[in-house]
Amino acid sequence: MSVIYSLDIPLFFYFPYLGLVSMNKTVFLGVTFTVLFTVMMVSPVVADDSTHLDIEKAEVKVIDDGFKVEIETGAEIPQDGSAGAFGYGVLTAGASNVLAITTHKCASDSFEQGSADDCDATVGLLRLFGGDESEHNDATFHPHILDLKAPEEGTFCADEGTPFEVDISGTVSTGNNVSPSDYELEVKDDKIGVITTMDESNVDPDGSAIAIASFNIIPNTDEDGLITHLCVAVDNLVEAEIGKVNKHGK
Repeated sequence: MSVIYSLDIPLFFYFPYLGLVSMNKTVFLGVTFTVLFTVMMVSPVVADDSTHLDIEKAEVKVIDDGFKVEIETGAEIPQDGSAGAFGYGVLTAGASNVLAITTHKCASDSFEQGSADDCDATVGLLRLFGGDESEHNDATFHPHILDLKAPEEGTFCADEGTPFEVDISGTVSTGNNVSPSDYELEVKDDKIGVITTMDESNVDPDGSAIAIASFNIIPNTDEDGLITHLCVAVDNLVEAEIGKVNKHGK
């Protein structure tokens, strides 16, 4: 997907097979998930080997005090940092309180990360919460509750052409960027699952479909290694099956 910005307030987005779509920032955040899903459904399938970013199956189960997400991918999920910065997200119609499960070696933003001894340099956000980034910079998968926004014209993420970026100031101000330590997360082979304590209303507040996305993360930093932009390049998007079970139920 390429992104074209006009000189006026409306933003113009060119989607293959859909053409030029005009929308302002508010409308953009409300419809982009649907547009992306439509694009990926009508786009031709390219013959290629499946990767860890191809989502083969996704399910969201509402439990007693939160929800459980289960994702199965097209290939084994790298856990050693060799695939760069990437992750998986749970998306509804809104851009706030998005559950993201991420990995990014040599970039520190979670106390759940361990120490990597082979990083020439570490960038990150954990310093904003009093953390030692050199002690929390390995490729350990960890959850975040993030707020997203449309990239502003002329900024790094707009130049990268990504549909979303993390609203860093909003996320940091609410403390969301520090990974919830009470979430149960497991990554094994081609499967990833997380049990959260988020309120059910954050999952499906208005009965809209839940989508699971895979994405690459494109960061930008200042001269001190503080992350200033986190661009979200969506790779795959599928609608999740929704169920209701008791806590830890199958």
